[in-house]
Amino acid sequence: YTHWYAMAFLFSQRWPFKPLAWLMRLPPLMWLGNRVYGWVAEHRSFMGDITQRFLPYRPVRVKATVAGSLIALLLFYVVTRFNLHGLPQVPRAAPQHVDKVARILRLDQRWDMFAPYPLTTSSYVLIPGTLRNGEQVDLYELTSSHPGWQPPERYFPLYDGYRWRKYLGRVDSHRNNTVRSALGSYYCRQWNNQPRSRDTQLATLEIFFVRARTNTQDRPKQIDRNRVWRHWCFAEFADP
Repeated sequence: YTHWYAMAFLFSQRWPFKPLAWLMRLPPLMWLGNRVYGWVAEHRSFMGDITQRFLPYRPVRVKATVAGSLIALLLFYVVTRFNLHGLPQVPRAAPQHVDKVARILRLDQRWDMFAPYPLTTSSYVLIPGTLRNGEQVDLYELTSSHPGWQPPERYFPLYDGYRWRKYLGRVDSHRNNTVRSALGSYYCRQWNNQPRSRDTQLATLEIFFVRARTNTQDRPKQIDRNRVWRHWCFAEFADP
């Protein structure tokens, strides 16, 4: 669920708000809601100027207390100790009391997010599909599913916005296949919910990621193609 559909879905999950969710799903309000949602998403800077004017930042004065200082000292110890044990030079795991506190309070985040070097690969997705009649189709039209798979000169036009780029990166790297299955189901719905004959229904699809590895020797990039998922839209096409 995305955009106004997601808002309506969230309201429908709690009984006091279900009548409101029903109203939000009416076609006129759904159309209007998606337009408003899209306008806000495209004008975040303008909305920020408005909130800055009517809800300006103001200084917050906090007076330290003994209890607050002790809690801050404890958390400083937990964060420091947890991250020290994440270094390759420290082979042992963090002590149980540190690990438990860090995970309960969601402090278990490491300092090596962008270290010791930037990403060394660039990637893009290919999603070829097969119809019931055997015809091959390209489900991700920003790239090409023909057998050549020639890499493009620039990768950024291959993503329909930074959200899709981030999401598809998770599809590539996530260990849980539920994420990949959800993307496959999405493309099945997108194709088969259109008025089509039975022979032109989408039967199966595959999700490939093409990676180009960066090097510092001024050599051509090494290109790898990896299939991360095969999806079937109907049980009759499931793998045996």
